[in-house]
Amino acid sequence: MKKVLGVLSSLAMLSLVVAGCGMGKSATDAAIAMSQSALDSAKAKAMNIAPDQVSTIQAAIDTAKAIAGRGDYRGAIEAIKPIPEQVKAMSDGLAAKEQALRGEWQQMQGLSASVEQFKAQVDKLAALKKLPAGMDATKLDAAKAALATMTQAWGEAQTAFQGGNLAEAMAKAGTVKSLLTQGLSAMGMPLPEALKS
Repeated sequence: MKKVLGVLSSLAMLSLVVAGCGMGKSATDAAIAMSQSALDSAKAKAMNIAPDQVSTIQAAIDTAKAIAGRGDYRGAIEAIKPIPEQVKAMSDGLAAKEQALRGEWQQMQGLSASVEQFKAQVDKLAALKKLPAGMDATKLDAAKAALATMTQAWGEAQTAFQGGNLAEAMAKAGTVKSLLTQGLSAMGMPLPEALKS
């Protein structure tokens, strides 16, 4: 709660500075510093839920810094003006985005069984002395490599989720889903419902 209040306080102060400051170096530097502080106050949680938004806002702040570095203080102030509203919108939307990501994660839980099914099929083919029609050593090696990658990615996804990094967890789960879809299709195996959406 203290961190949330800190973000709101920083945003309020920043809005006043940006709205009322002149175009000199000191005022511009103050506005940029407060923009960075406002983002930093919200960054810890936002990086786990909305890292793209953090990157976008940080890029805007960096642009303002570069503009100020060229002595264009008016341009830097104009560049920094949207930052308070962007940080506020990001902060206000974190709870809803977190809930959405948790819901998407629950839908991904069927991936564990699908990975195991794929592994069983790969192990079965690897144990054969002669591969069936449509399957050769190159395809089997590709399937083994895909299995290793998806197994690692799924483990990393679960670790990320347990650590509260929902965005990374979903990104890793997306990699697993993509590899599974390609792998099952290449091996002529039916796609489970979890992979059809």
